[in-house]
Amino acid sequence: MRSGDGSSAWPVAHQTRWLRRWWLDRSVRTKGLIVIAVPLIALAGTASAGLVLQYNESQERQVVVTARDLSAAADQILADAVNAETGIRGYAATGDALFLAPYNLTLTRIGADRRSMRDAAVAEGDSRQQQVADATTAAVLSELARVRSGVSAGESARDLRPALENEKRSMDLLRRQIASLASDPAAVAVTRSDQIAGLQKTITIVDIAGLVLGLLAGLVGGALFTSGISRRVAANVANADRLGRGEPLEPRFPAGDEIGRLSQSHVRARKLLASRAAELTAARDVALRATRAKNTFLANTSHELRTPLHAILGFTQLLELSDLSEEDHDSAARILGAGRHLLILINDLIDIAGIESGDLSLVLEPVCVPAAVEEASRLMGPLAAERSIRIIHHCACPALAARADRQRLSQVLVNLISNAVKYNRPGGTITISCQPEGASQASVIVSDTGPGLSPDDIERVFVPFERLGAERTATEGSGIGLPLARALTDAMGGRLSAASVPGAGSAFTVTLPRAQDVIGDPPPAAAPSSPAARGARPAGPPYPGLSGTFR
Repeated sequence: MRSGDGSSAWPVAHQTRWLRRWWLDRSVRTKGLIVIAVPLIALAGTASAGLVLQYNESQERQVVVTARDLSAAADQILADAVNAETGIRGYAATGDALFLAPYNLTLTRIGADRRSMRDAAVAEGDSRQQQVADATTAAVLSELARVRSGVSAGESARDLRPALENEKRSMDLLRRQIASLASDPAAVAVTRSDQIAGLQKTITIVDIAGLVLGLLAGLVGGALFTSGISRRVAANVANADRLGRGEPLEPRFPAGDEIGRLSQSHVRARKLLASRAAELTAARDVALRATRAKNTFLANTSHELRTPLHAILGFTQLLELSDLSEEDHDSAARILGAGRHLLILINDLIDIAGIESGDLSLVLEPVCVPAAVEEASRLMGPLAAERSIRIIHHCACPALAARADRQRLSQVLVNLISNAVKYNRPGGTITISCQPEGASQASVIVSDTGPGLSPDDIERVFVPFERLGAERTATEGSGIGLPLARALTDAMGGRLSAASVPGAGSAFTVTLPRAQDVIGDPPPAAAPSSPAARGARPAGPPYPGLSGTFR
């Protein structure tokens, strides 16, 4: 029994899988057309059946109408003959012409009634009986006319008796013929009326069935189409989200329509992303190794360069103290300036390498922001005075403090002020303001009155070694000043941003975490080896390495 049940169930399951496979492989447009066509076909079929039934009903009704017309015409002929007979018999009995009124009326209408019976008989297809009845009607009228003539001529009742007997026999014959002629149409009318009633019931049932079938087909097809499409689209959306998050994809039943191809595209994209991710991981590892090697090389090379450079600077300073001619003294000053420029560049490279490798050590502590601003302004004062640039600084909160590394904050501020000096117009102004940014942050804004930056150049100024055309000018620099300032600010938990209006100057904003307000005098000037003082000299060349020429 089990074997029989399983063998009978297998073809059904196989057919179900085949039907599902066939449906999924159809395009969405084909599915939509099928969903629309099925209820339309059902409605069209029921409508066609209804039209056929209605046509049959109209034919049956026409037969009934024709039969009734023939029966009514035959009855009217009989009524005409009876009226004529009644009039003649009254006239024969009394001799009064007043009794001829029904007879005269019959004569005026009998012709039309006979034509009506003839037409109805032709439509009914029973002309033979109609012709016999019509001939008998003519005979009855003829005999009635002889009786009338005899009465008018004054014949006696005995003389009129044979004519009246003949008329009576003809009249009885006409009655039988009319009854026979009308009986068949009457029976047909009754039978066809029953058939018409049955057809009307059938039409009603077909209409209701067609409406129900069409609605059910439409609802079922629409539900299957929309639910299947929406469910599969939602599954693809979920897989797309998983693809974006890098999670494994949920398996989908294969299909040949657009949604199935989209699922296959997700699978291919997943494989491609996995391949690209592996390639990127390998490339990242190679880049990290190269970066570490580069940073190690820079650090080692910079330290190795700094040792002989200090000797060069020391002996050059000794030469300046010697009794030299004015030309030799100027040459020694140029050597010293170039050496200091190179030393600043080397120190910046060491800082960048330390930041990239994570070896930069910071001492985060509460730093009085107005004091740091005043110190940086004092260091940059001689450089600004050479170009007749005025430095203005003010702070809305004299005790404002930020959590930062004192030396690195001074290095950032010196960098920004030096940059504002180099790219300002002669006789311009540098404004330095500090203010609290809510309860959690403190900001320092360094703005100048220089030519400003275009919107496209705002972010490029923070790209290392990107000088934005400054390499074609006489301004010295390597293009690492602002990138180093941003990197130091980020390392201290803050951010450095820029804003500019072309032709109206630029403004650089340093935002740092705010600390508890402190009151204190500005700290003493940093030693020459400190980061803040690497480029800060009361006299001599400006700070091209520390500030960078990036515009």
